[in-house]
Amino acid sequence: MHTDEYEISLWRELKVCEGYIRTYRRRLEGLEQQHGMTTKELLARMSGCSVPKTGDLGEWMEAHEALERWTATASEYGRLLGGMKQSSPEP
Repeated sequence: MHTDEYEISLWRELKVCEGYIRTYRRRLEGLEQQHGMTTKELLARMSGCSVPKTGDLGEWMEAHEALERWTATASEYGRLLGGMKQSSPEP
């Protein structure tokens, strides 16, 4: 059963995700500038290595992983919200 409350709740959750995504993107951009390499380059260099849990590298990896999780969650909320809009009855 579709109600406006579900749609409103999904929209709010999507906005929360977008806020976290912006935060983690800014943090990654700062680390990329500070270290003179992109996250993609770092991941390629670190392939097969264990990443320390402390320091900039640990923070960098945590921010990257969090960004991936929040992006996936936002994508799912967007998909659900889009499905609700498509299945909404016409007035």
